[in-house]
Amino acid sequence: TAFLVDVPAAELAGVRHDTEGIVGDVLAPLRPTVTSTAVSRMRRTSDGKRLGYLATTDDLHRRATLTSGRWPTSAGEAVVPDPAASRLGVDVGDRTTLGREVGTEPAEVPVTVTIVGTFRPTSRTGLPGDPLNGRGYDVSYTDGAVTAPAAGPFVVDDETFAASGSNVASLQVTAAPRMSLASESSMTRVADDLGSADALLGAKLRGRVQ
Repeated sequence: TAFLVDVPAAELAGVRHDTEGIVGDVLAPLRPTVTSTAVSRMRRTSDGKRLGYLATTDDLHRRATLTSGRWPTSAGEAVVPDPAASRLGVDVGDRTTLGREVGTEPAEVPVTVTIVGTFRPTSRTGLPGDPLNGRGYDVSYTDGAVTAPAAGPFVVDDETFAASGSNVASLQVTAAPRMSLASESSMTRVADDLGSADALLGAKLRGRVQ
């Protein structure tokens, strides 16, 4: 697993692609399934009193259970955790706008999404990198610089996430190997490649992430 933080919006696609390639190559003898999840910085909600954030993952059906509506299938659609929907007072079919990001060099353009479903994360800690750790809503969230009620994630497809111009608070890339392919030779190769993976990833991403 590779875990990256503070990825500029303009770098997300390239960083994601390169990281998936390196992580997948390390475990290539075991033909891994490589997945990734990106979580945006916090944004102000339209009333200015709360925070919300986006996420995109290519492993949504395994990481969450749909509780109402449907999964996003088009740009501009989102699903949210049950507690977020309840506390924000949104239902399937409602449109919600998230405003400018908090923090330095924020994305300024608001993001409007249509809620098409609600979900429950399959992990107690939610999606990888979830700042609310799967709770869906926190009445007193703080990151040390800002304190406010926070809801999320608003899970969207890659196209919507990219179009939002959101800076990425965290990007996690995971490779799940097929252990049925494990042998002494394959495991030796994997161990050797793991030893150089950090240096290779650092060199590949130098200057592109914090």
